[in-house]
Amino acid sequence: MKYISVWIKKTSLWSNEICTCATMPWVLLVVLGTFMLVVFGVHAMDLPDIHWNSSNPTFNTSNKDHIITVNMYDDIDFVCPHYKPGTAAESDPSMHEYYIIYNVSKQEYENCHIREHTLSRRSKSMVINCSQPESLRPKNYKMVFEKFNPFGSFQFEEGESYYYITTSTGTKEGMSNTHLGACWNNSMKLTITVLPVTTTTTLVDSGHLAIPSLVLYAICSFLHTLYHL
Repeated sequence: MKYISVWIKKTSLWSNEICTCATMPWVLLVVLGTFMLVVFGVHAMDLPDIHWNSSNPTFNTSNKDHIITVNMYDDIDFVCPHYKPGTAAESDPSMHEYYIIYNVSKQEYENCHIREHTLSRRSKSMVINCSQPESLRPKNYKMVFEKFNPFGSFQFEEGESYYYITTSTGTKEGMSNTHLGACWNNSMKLTITVLPVTTTTTLVDSGHLAIPSLVLYAICSFLHTLYHL
């Protein structure tokens, strides 16, 4: 029988520490997941992709704010420019767009300028490097809105806003540009606000997951004990 190590987050209602529930067989993981869905009847949302290209209506210059609201545990994909094989855009390199997307401060967002400090911590501030629009498959980065994400560089808090821009010019030669660029000329910037979870919420918040950590831990511990009886 296959075994999987289970990681469960202690959610916002008490702390953001991580606990483990030892090693459990995959059958019990299925039981755990099914129990949560049946009892709580809720799930996080897979939000629409953000296609990071100049033709995306999200970056309409008449709307300078470009604010998206999310709940904790939702996820969203940043998708690089991509051109399907055989299309006119794919065969014409002059139509290809190249960008680097950064998570920046509010000041950098408003000024469309990436500071040296942000560049120096590139591994923690760069969301995705869109340098291969001609690849067979579109490149994307899945962002999961969690307080702790062992597989990603970004961490999020309820009630906070996060800012994303590209100051690349859109050309291959201008990818490393750090001032103005497409952020200024094409309004290619995005604010993501994580909605707060009230301390009295224990089940559902607009259809999103909001389950106290002690409940999760208790379920996990119960299944683990049951298995070892």
